[in-house]
Amino acid sequence: TDDVISITSRELTSGWNFISVTENALGKSLNSLKGNCDIQKAYYYLEGYQELNLNLELPTDMSSQGLLIKVSNNCKFGGSSVNPPAIPN
Repeated sequence: TDDVISITSRELTSGWNFISVTENALGKSLNSLKGNCDIQKAYYYLEGYQELNLNLELPTDMSSQGLLIKVSNNCKFGGSSVNPPAIPN
């Protein structure tokens, strides 16, 4: 695809999701990026699928690579679903 969606603003659906690692995620852990998602499992591919420790930082050489993430419900990865307050009149 020509449209690259930042890892910090992804909508995930319940179950398995393929997402690409973008530059702004490097050096951060999935736990710090998960937003309001309940991550059940996460994998990356390096000579076979490897389970990803959610607390470890994503290495800098993972740019443009993919992750396979299983979440329990539809959610917003990298952000939250909290609405901003209304603008006063």
